[in-house]
Amino acid sequence: MWVRRLKSILQIAEAKRFAELGKGLELLGRSVITLSSDAEQLAGDRRFQSAAVLRGCAEEEAAKALILLDLARCGWDDSGLVSACMSAFYQHLSRGLYVKAYDGAPADLAEVHGYIDVLRRDLYLEGPTDVDWVFRNAVLDDREMASMSRWKVGSDTGLGQRRVPQLSTSRTGTWCRPAMRSG
Repeated sequence: MWVRRLKSILQIAEAKRFAELGKGLELLGRSVITLSSDAEQLAGDRRFQSAAVLRGCAEEEAAKALILLDLARCGWDDSGLVSACMSAFYQHLSRGLYVKAYDGAPADLAEVHGYIDVLRRDLYLEGPTDVDWVFRNAVLDDREMASMSRWKVGSDTGLGQRRVPQLSTSRTGTWCRPAMRSG
């Protein structure tokens, strides 16, 4: 698999695409292990901000692996779905949604759909009357706040304790739907 050129897989014969996806999964797996290990070492050295940034990178790499699995599951006949999966591979919001979806323990696919539909909004309203304040997307906000020097990261905020989602063979369905824009 060519690094940083996922769309080039369409130039390969369909019979060989799964082998290429497998190579990509192996590269991503090694990257997740390395980033997670480095994050643990930084956290052990009480460098929580750096650890949170690396954990976020590891989570996004794990999400890329899940997107490749969805790409393999959706097949090559539906060009719209293939394009959406490939687009999701490069978008921070889409990868963050994968992390959130696999981080919980949803009871069924409908629960995952509902959860993701709420998380994919660019902006949302909240407050005592549900229209008092406008907030930006929490997935993107969490990602950016982990890298800000003024942000306190550690056991108090929970950002220092984020998990890397585990790959699971028991999941069904694909989550390569493009992020919806609000408005």
